Amino acid sequence: MIRVQGAQVLARFGGGVFPGEPAITVQENAEGGGRAWYIGTVPDPTNLRSARAAVDGFAAWLAHDLVAAVAGLGESVAQLRENAAANPAPVWGQWALLATVLHPDNPAPLTELRGSDVLVQSSNRAAVHYAEAVLAHRGGRPDAATDLLLRGDAALGGRTFERLLLRCWPSTPTTRPNHCCGRRSPVATPAARSSSPAGVGSGCAARDSPCRDRPVAATPCPNDCGPAA
Repeated sequence: MIRVQGAQVLARFGGGVFPGEPAITVQENAEGGGRAWYIGTVPDPTNLRSARAAVDGFAAWLAHDLVAAVAGLGESVAQLRENAAANPAPVWGQWALLATVLHPDNPAPLTELRGSDVLVQSSNRAAVHYAEAVLAHRGGRPDAATDLLLRGDAALGGRTFERLLLRCWPSTPTTRPNHCCGRRSPVATPAARSSSPAGVGSGCAARDSPCRDRPVAATPCPNDCGPAA
């Protein structure tokens, strides 16, 4: 539901769940000109099911369960496949990249993404490059991996959050590593970490470096934030 704070209401819902509430608004930018348009919509059931599956996938990834994460994101993509009018959501690339990290010998997800029209979404194009960097690193081609990572960065431009997210995923361990304070410590499957330019997975690695070599036993974590999980 749109909550208006200074915007002009151009249309309101005539019925349904939000009768009388703003449906279309426009906000004038007092500094530098320009306008921001907001259009309230009710997603169709396919997109709702896809979003729920994606949330499950992200929750599993945060819980360090890569198998469930790929399954959740894969179900999200499966829902979108059923709708010819579905948008080219970034979840396509996220699924293909994480699936490549988990199952590098299975080319199906990356092959589907390469041949899909969802590549109109820059995040999905970047995911292709990052997934190919994973394969290049595994194939002993560090220079190619570095180049592919840079191509992925270029595809995302200034979208820093997405770049950091997707760059962390190639550093996701394929087996449950040591953990500290609920944070993951990417010590396995470091796609192109050693050969890449500064930044690939470095945010994750640097943040968790004190925990990387800690035993899984109840060894205290830094900052007294609890035992290693």
